[in-house]
Amino acid sequence: MTPEQIRHYGTFKAYDARWNKLAEVRPQIYAIMIEAEALWGDEITKLWEKMINKENDLLIAIQDYLTFINPDIDHFDKEHLKPEHRNIRKIVFQGSRDDPFKPEFDSRLDELTNYLKNRLKH
Repeated sequence: MTPEQIRHYGTFKAYDARWNKLAEVRPQIYAIMIEAEALWGDEITKLWEKMINKENDLLIAIQDYLTFINPDIDHFDKEHLKPEHRNIRKIVFQGSRDDPFKPEFDSRLDELTNYLKNRLKH
């Protein structure tokens, strides 16, 4: 492998390991969500689905980023990502003032958290 391929593989494995941690807890979360829906109705499911939609946006951004930095992907094949590369980087490397992902994710997380806090108080 070339140094660029090694670097890309390491980056890929790092993101893969992080995503796998999420996948490990997902069955537990789904079980809790089923129980919560049975007790409280489907509002919690709707809030959870909003979170999952943002999670999917993040996964797509990570996949696009990994494609864009992959040295084995032809330059021509990367061209479709070029206009979005700046936004992809903002999502993957959150923290900038114009991050298009984090404020919306945080808002949806706050909605879900507040819903749970209110339900658990009663």
